[in-house]
Amino acid sequence: MTYGEPTRFAPEARIVHFEIDPAQLDRVRPCDLPVIGNLAETVPAFHGELRKSYVPDWSHWRAVACGPERAETEIKGLSHLTRRFFDELFRRLPEESVVIADVGQHQMWCAQRHRSSQPRSFVTSGGLGSMGFALPAAVGVQLAKPGTTVLCVSGDGGIQMNIQELATVHRLGLPVKMVIIDNKYLGMVRQWQQLFYDRNYAETDLSDNPDFAEIAKAYKIHAWRLHEDTMRDEEISDETAFAIDRFLLSTEPELLVFDCHPEANVYPMVPTGAALSEMVFEEE
Repeated sequence: MTYGEPTRFAPEARIVHFEIDPAQLDRVRPCDLPVIGNLAETVPAFHGELRKSYVPDWSHWRAVACGPERAETEIKGLSHLTRRFFDELFRRLPEESVVIADVGQHQMWCAQRHRSSQPRSFVTSGGLGSMGFALPAAVGVQLAKPGTTVLCVSGDGGIQMNIQELATVHRLGLPVKMVIIDNKYLGMVRQWQQLFYDRNYAETDLSDNPDFAEIAKAYKIHAWRLHEDTMRDEEISDETAFAIDRFLLSTEPELLVFDCHPEANVYPMVPTGAALSEMVFEEE
Protein backbone atom coordinates (compact mmCIF):
# COMPACT_ATOMS: atom_id res chain seq x y z
CA MET A 1 0.00 0.00 0.00
CA THR A 2 3.00 2.28 0.35
CA TYR A 3 5.01 1.46 -2.75
CA GLY A 4 2.56 0.25 -5.34
CA GLU A 5 4.82 -1.84 -7.57
CA PRO A 6 8.14 -1.76 -5.64
CA THR A 7 10.47 -2.12 -8.63
CA ARG A 8 8.95 1.01 -10.20
CA PHE A 9 8.75 3.11 -7.06
CA ALA A 10 10.83 6.32 -7.39
CA PRO A 11 13.36 4.67 -9.76
CA GLU A 12 15.64 7.71 -9.84
CA ALA A 13 15.50 8.48 -6.13
CA ARG A 14 18.07 7.80 -3.45
CA ILE A 15 16.23 6.15 -0.59
CA VAL A 16 17.00 6.58 3.10
CA HIS A 17 15.41 3.82 5.18
CA PHE A 18 14.81 4.60 8.87
CA GLU A 19 14.34 1.35 10.73
CA ILE A 20 14.72 -0.06 14.24
CA ASP A 21 14.96 -3.67 13.04
CA PRO A 22 17.87 -4.36 10.64
CA ALA A 23 16.09 -7.47 9.36
CA GLN A 24 13.55 -5.22 7.62
CA LEU A 25 16.12 -3.42 5.46
CA ASP A 26 15.84 -4.04 1.70
CA ARG A 27 12.93 -6.40 2.29
CA VAL A 28 10.62 -4.61 -0.14
CA ARG A 29 12.71 -1.92 -1.78
CA PRO A 30 16.54 -1.64 -1.67
CA CYS A 31 17.73 1.50 0.09
CA ASP A 32 20.82 3.65 -0.44
CA LEU A 33 21.29 4.69 3.17
CA PRO A 34 20.08 2.58 6.12
CA VAL A 35 19.59 4.43 9.42
CA ILE A 36 19.14 2.04 12.34
CA GLY A 37 17.68 3.25 15.62
CA ASN A 38 14.68 4.68 17.43
CA LEU A 39 12.75 7.01 15.12
CA ALA A 40 12.31 9.51 17.93
CA GLU A 41 16.07 10.03 17.81
CA THR A 42 17.16 9.26 14.25
CA VAL A 43 14.58 11.26 12.30
CA PRO A 44 15.10 14.56 14.21
CA ALA A 45 18.88 14.10 13.95
CA PHE A 46 18.69 13.50 10.21
CA HIS A 47 16.31 16.42 9.73
CA GLY A 48 18.60 18.72 11.68
CA GLU A 49 21.58 17.85 9.51
CA LEU A 50 19.52 18.13 6.35
CA ARG A 51 18.36 21.65 7.16
CA LYS A 52 21.94 22.82 7.45
CA SER A 53 22.69 22.19 3.80
CA TYR A 54 19.42 21.71 1.89
CA VAL A 55 16.24 23.77 1.58
CA PRO A 56 13.69 21.72 -0.39
CA ASP A 57 11.26 23.23 -2.88
CA TRP A 58 8.03 21.27 -2.61
CA SER A 59 5.96 23.41 -4.98
CA HIS A 60 6.27 21.12 -8.01
CA TRP A 61 5.63 18.00 -5.95
CA ARG A 62 2.49 19.50 -4.42
CA ALA A 63 1.20 20.61 -7.81
CA VAL A 64 1.74 17.26 -9.51
CA ALA A 65 1.23 14.72 -6.74
CA CYS A 66 -1.48 16.07 -4.50
CA GLY A 67 -3.04 19.15 -6.02
CA PRO A 68 -6.73 19.22 -5.00
CA GLU A 69 -7.55 21.10 -8.20
CA ARG A 70 -6.56 18.07 -10.26
CA ALA A 71 -8.76 15.78 -8.23
CA GLU A 72 -11.72 18.16 -8.44
CA THR A 73 -11.53 18.64 -12.20
CA GLU A 74 -11.04 14.98 -13.05
CA ILE A 75 -13.44 13.32 -10.62
CA LYS A 76 -17.12 14.07 -11.22
CA GLY A 77 -18.70 10.69 -10.51
CA LEU A 78 -21.18 9.35 -8.01
CA SER A 79 -19.03 10.32 -5.03
CA HIS A 80 -19.34 14.06 -5.71
CA LEU A 81 -22.15 14.59 -3.20
CA THR A 82 -20.39 12.56 -0.52
CA ARG A 83 -17.23 14.62 -0.95
CA ARG A 84 -19.37 17.73 -0.73
CA PHE A 85 -20.80 16.47 2.56
CA PHE A 86 -17.30 15.97 3.98
CA ASP A 87 -16.32 19.46 2.86
CA GLU A 88 -19.34 20.97 4.62
CA LEU A 89 -18.72 18.88 7.72
CA PHE A 90 -15.03 19.73 8.01
CA ARG A 91 -15.61 23.39 7.16
CA ARG A 92 -17.87 23.68 10.19
CA LEU A 93 -15.69 21.58 12.48
CA PRO A 94 -14.30 23.68 15.35
CA GLU A 95 -10.55 24.31 15.24
CA GLU A 96 -8.33 22.05 17.34
CA SER A 97 -10.77 19.18 16.82
CA VAL A 98 -9.63 15.57 16.41
CA VAL A 99 -10.96 13.42 13.56
CA ILE A 100 -10.86 9.64 13.88
CA ALA A 101 -11.48 7.61 10.71
CA ASP A 102 -12.30 3.92 10.55
CA VAL A 103 -11.36 1.79 7.52
CA GLY A 104 -12.71 1.93 4.00
CA GLN A 105 -13.82 4.49 1.44
CA HIS A 106 -14.78 7.05 4.07
CA GLN A 107 -11.24 6.76 5.45
CA MET A 108 -9.88 7.92 2.08
CA TRP A 109 -12.46 10.71 1.78
CA CYS A 110 -11.56 11.92 5.27
CA ALA A 111 -7.85 11.90 4.49
CA GLN A 112 -8.44 13.82 1.24
CA ARG A 113 -10.89 16.43 2.51
CA HIS A 114 -9.77 17.11 6.10
CA ARG A 115 -7.21 19.86 6.64
CA SER A 116 -5.53 19.41 10.01
CA SER A 117 -4.93 22.57 12.02
CA GLN A 118 -2.46 20.97 14.40
CA PRO A 119 -0.40 17.77 14.85
CA ARG A 120 -2.16 14.59 15.96
CA SER A 121 -5.56 15.86 14.88
CA PHE A 122 -6.24 13.05 12.37
CA VAL A 123 -6.20 9.52 13.77
CA THR A 124 -6.61 6.35 11.72
CA SER A 125 -5.25 2.82 11.62
CA GLY A 126 -3.91 3.53 8.13
CA GLY A 127 -2.95 0.49 6.10
CA LEU A 128 -3.50 -1.87 9.03
CA GLY A 129 -7.13 -2.00 7.95
CA SER A 130 -8.55 -2.36 11.46
CA MET A 131 -12.30 -2.20 10.85
CA GLY A 132 -14.12 -1.07 13.97
CA PHE A 133 -11.13 1.00 15.11
CA ALA A 134 -12.78 4.42 15.05
CA LEU A 135 -15.42 4.24 17.78
CA PRO A 136 -13.26 2.82 20.62
CA ALA A 137 -10.39 5.08 19.50
CA ALA A 138 -12.73 8.08 19.70
CA VAL A 139 -13.68 7.07 23.24
CA GLY A 140 -9.99 7.05 24.17
CA VAL A 141 -9.31 10.43 22.54
CA GLN A 142 -12.34 12.03 24.20
CA LEU A 143 -11.26 10.74 27.61
CA ALA A 144 -7.72 12.05 27.02
CA LYS A 145 -8.92 15.43 25.70
CA PRO A 146 -12.28 16.10 27.40
CA GLY A 147 -12.60 19.69 26.18
CA THR A 148 -11.97 18.83 22.51
CA THR A 149 -14.49 18.15 19.76
CA VAL A 150 -13.90 14.53 18.72
CA LEU A 151 -15.39 13.49 15.38
CA CYS A 152 -15.62 9.75 14.73
CA VAL A 153 -16.26 8.72 11.10
CA SER A 154 -17.19 5.11 10.34
CA GLY A 155 -18.65 3.09 7.52
CA ASP A 156 -21.75 0.95 7.81
CA GLY A 157 -19.52 -2.14 7.88
CA GLY A 158 -16.91 -0.93 10.34
CA ILE A 159 -19.37 0.51 12.85
CA GLN A 160 -20.95 -2.92 13.31
CA MET A 161 -17.63 -4.37 14.46
CA ASN A 162 -17.78 -2.40 17.73
CA ILE A 163 -21.23 -0.81 17.77
CA GLN A 164 -21.73 -1.97 21.35
CA GLU A 165 -19.31 0.77 22.43
CA LEU A 166 -22.23 3.17 22.06
CA ALA A 167 -23.04 1.91 25.55
CA THR A 168 -19.64 3.19 26.74
CA VAL A 169 -20.22 6.56 25.08
CA HIS A 170 -23.59 6.90 26.83
CA ARG A 171 -22.46 5.49 30.15
CA LEU A 172 -19.53 7.88 30.41
CA GLY A 173 -21.46 10.80 28.97
CA LEU A 174 -18.81 11.41 26.30
CA PRO A 175 -19.75 14.13 23.78
CA VAL A 176 -18.31 12.19 20.83
CA LYS A 177 -19.69 13.21 17.43
CA MET A 178 -20.23 10.07 15.34
CA VAL A 179 -20.80 9.98 11.57
CA ILE A 180 -21.73 6.79 9.72
CA ILE A 181 -21.39 6.75 5.92
CA ASP A 182 -24.13 4.30 4.95
CA ASN A 183 -23.88 3.03 1.36
CA LYS A 184 -25.28 -0.43 2.08
CA TYR A 185 -22.01 -2.11 1.07
CA LEU A 186 -18.53 -2.92 2.30
CA GLY A 187 -17.61 -0.04 0.04
CA MET A 188 -13.88 -0.41 -0.54
CA VAL A 189 -14.12 -4.11 -1.35
CA ARG A 190 -17.20 -3.50 -3.50
CA GLN A 191 -15.29 -0.83 -5.46
CA TRP A 192 -12.55 -3.32 -6.33
CA GLN A 193 -15.15 -5.91 -7.29
CA GLN A 194 -16.82 -3.35 -9.56
CA LEU A 195 -13.67 -2.13 -11.29
CA PHE A 196 -11.66 -5.34 -11.58
CA TYR A 197 -14.16 -8.22 -11.24
CA ASP A 198 -17.03 -7.12 -13.53
CA ARG A 199 -19.32 -6.20 -10.62
CA ASN A 200 -19.22 -9.76 -9.30
CA TYR A 201 -20.25 -8.57 -5.86
CA ALA A 202 -19.57 -11.22 -3.26
CA GLU A 203 -20.01 -10.87 0.52
CA THR A 204 -20.14 -7.07 0.30
CA ASP A 205 -23.92 -6.47 0.15
CA LEU A 206 -25.19 -4.78 3.33
CA SER A 207 -28.62 -3.84 1.96
CA ASP A 208 -30.23 -5.33 5.07
CA ASN A 209 -28.42 -2.90 7.38
CA PRO A 210 -30.23 -2.01 10.59
CA ASP A 211 -31.38 1.56 11.19
CA PHE A 212 -28.29 2.96 12.87
CA ALA A 213 -30.12 6.07 14.05
CA GLU A 214 -32.68 3.94 15.89
CA ILE A 215 -29.91 1.82 17.43
CA ALA A 216 -28.25 4.96 18.76
CA LYS A 217 -31.56 6.15 20.19
CA ALA A 218 -31.88 2.81 21.97
CA TYR A 219 -28.62 3.74 23.72
CA LYS A 220 -30.20 7.12 24.58
CA ILE A 221 -27.98 8.95 22.08
CA HIS A 222 -29.51 11.63 19.87
CA ALA A 223 -29.33 10.53 16.21
CA TRP A 224 -30.59 11.62 12.80
CA ARG A 225 -30.15 10.90 9.08
CA LEU A 226 -29.00 13.10 6.23
CA HIS A 227 -29.43 12.04 2.59
CA GLU A 228 -26.91 12.94 -0.10
CA ASP A 229 -29.65 14.79 -2.03
CA THR A 230 -29.34 17.61 0.50
CA MET A 231 -25.92 18.32 -1.07
CA ARG A 232 -27.20 18.80 -4.64
CA ASP A 233 -27.93 22.51 -4.54
CA GLU A 234 -25.18 25.07 -5.04
CA GLU A 235 -25.76 26.20 -1.45
CA ILE A 236 -27.01 23.79 1.18
CA SER A 237 -30.21 24.84 2.91
CA ASP A 238 -30.16 26.86 6.10
CA GLU A 239 -31.93 23.94 7.78
CA THR A 240 -29.17 21.49 6.83
CA ALA A 241 -26.41 23.93 7.77
CA PHE A 242 -28.04 24.56 11.14
CA ALA A 243 -28.43 20.82 11.77
CA ILE A 244 -24.75 20.13 11.03
CA ASP A 245 -23.67 23.01 13.26
CA ARG A 246 -25.91 21.82 16.08
CA PHE A 247 -24.52 18.31 15.67
CA LEU A 248 -20.90 19.49 15.96
CA LEU A 249 -21.44 21.99 18.78
CA SER A 250 -23.61 19.81 21.00
CA THR A 251 -22.27 19.10 24.48
CA GLU A 252 -23.76 15.59 24.33
CA PRO A 253 -22.97 12.50 22.23
CA GLU A 254 -24.50 12.72 18.76
CA LEU A 255 -24.80 10.35 15.80
CA LEU A 256 -25.37 11.32 12.17
CA VAL A 257 -26.06 8.76 9.43
CA PHE A 258 -25.22 10.00 5.93
CA ASP A 259 -26.93 8.03 3.17
CA CYS A 260 -24.35 7.64 0.39
CA HIS A 261 -24.88 6.33 -3.16
CA PRO A 262 -24.24 2.54 -3.16
CA GLU A 263 -21.74 2.73 -6.04
CA ALA A 264 -19.90 5.91 -5.08
CA ASN A 265 -16.18 5.29 -5.53
CA VAL A 266 -13.17 6.96 -3.99
CA TYR A 267 -10.42 8.27 -6.24
CA PRO A 268 -7.55 8.44 -6.97
CA MET A 269 -6.58 4.82 -6.44
CA VAL A 270 -3.66 2.57 -7.35
CA PRO A 271 -4.70 -0.79 -8.85
CA THR A 272 -3.02 -3.95 -7.63
CA GLY A 273 0.37 -4.44 -9.27
CA ALA A 274 0.53 -0.90 -10.63
CA ALA A 275 3.05 1.82 -9.86
CA LEU A 276 2.12 4.96 -7.96
CA SER A 277 2.48 6.87 -11.23
CA GLU A 278 -0.40 4.78 -12.63
CA MET A 279 -3.10 6.10 -10.32
CA VAL A 280 -6.66 5.86 -11.61
CA PHE A 281 -8.38 9.27 -11.49
CA GLU A 282 -11.59 8.75 -13.42
CA GLU A 283 -14.69 6.65 -13.03
CA GLU A 284 -15.87 4.37 -15.78
